[in-house]
Amino acid sequence: VDSYATKVRFEPAEVALRKSINELSQQGLKIFVLLSHMGSHADEQLARNLQHLDLIVGGHSHTTMKRSKKVGKCWLVQAGSHGRYLGLSELFIGRDGDICHVKTKLIPVCRETLAPSDWGQEFLQ
Repeated sequence: VDSYATKVRFEPAEVALRKSINELSQQGLKIFVLLSHMGSHADEQLARNLQHLDLIVGGHSHTTMKRSKKVGKCWLVQAGSHGRYLGLSELFIGRDGDICHVKTKLIPVCRETLAPSDWGQEFLQ
């Protein structure tokens, strides 16, 4: 076993996130965005359990979310799977410094989700 491997320690995601959020909060950060690949169920659990988490951009479960979902004070978004969509999320920040709304748009980017067009037909075939 490589000597570096003996120094690696894994913690449950919630434990590691709680530590990181606490450290970064002390440095003055106010909005926390998590890029997750744990699936929508796990993302919802994290959103419920970590009250300082503001937005989770999720993956793994292949969930196509046409609208953002709010769990507690945390917003959840996912753009499906296999590169079919590019997810675009616009965050609206209230006067209190919290995210008050997330507007989400899914942009089709692959053959199965693109609408036919004259200029693209030749390329797609």
